[in-house]
Parts: sequence; structure tokens; C-alpha cells
Amino acid sequence: MSARQRRRTIPVSGKAVMIGALLILLLVGAGVYAAVHLLHRGAGPDRTAQYGAVQEFVKAKFGGATYFTPLEETSFQPTEDGKLRVTGEVDVVSPGGPSTRYAYTVVMHQGPDGDWQADEVSLVPV
Repeated sequence: MSARQRRRTIPVSGKAVMIGALLILLLVGAGVYAAVHLLHRGAGPDRTAQYGAVQEFVKAKFGGATYFTPLEETSFQPTEDGKLRVTGEVDVVSPGGPSTRYAYTVVMHQGPDGDWQADEVSLVPV
């Protein structure tokens, strides 16, 4: 008898294979989840305060309800003179009912007290 013939195989059930495959998928998924969140956390500064200020500046231009696109779809660009240019889109619903989408650009700076102050607010219908 050769060594190959003497080798014993251990039967493995289908359930054991499925459980093993699920464990591997869970481990890979957990690793991807952790990597995405670590990369996202280090992606840049938290823009929540600036986004809130921009929303207030734009809302002040309209009398109706405003619905802003998500923070992730908003662009934040520092200018050469130390200000911040923020661009995005907003849906404005007039008291009569129809809504209009606007592209906005807000140029703002942080005052000595830490509050954001608008230098320029422009709105263009899309």
C-alpha cells in the first residue's frame, strides 16, 4: 500500500462547510467595515458647524421651507485669503407649494468669537 492510499479522509458535513464560510465572510466584512470607518474618520475636519452656518445664511435669503442636499454632497474649499467657500444645492418650497432647486455658494470667515460670518451668499436656480 502506498502512502497515498493509507491516507485517511475525514468526512465533513455540509453544515460545517457553511458555518466556516459564514465565519470567513463575517471576518472579512468586519475588516472592511473597520477600514472604511478609519479612513472616513481621517478624511478631514468635521464640517458640521460650517454646514449649519451655511444653512442659516441660505435660509435667511428665502421665506419658504428649505431642504438641503446631504453634507457629503457639499463642497468645502479654503480660499487664498483664509476664508471658506461652500457650494451645494437646496430645494426651496414657496408658501404656495411649488419648489425650486438652487445652487448656492457661500463665502464665509470665522470671526474673533469663533462664529461663522457670511461675506457673500449667491443663489442660482438650477
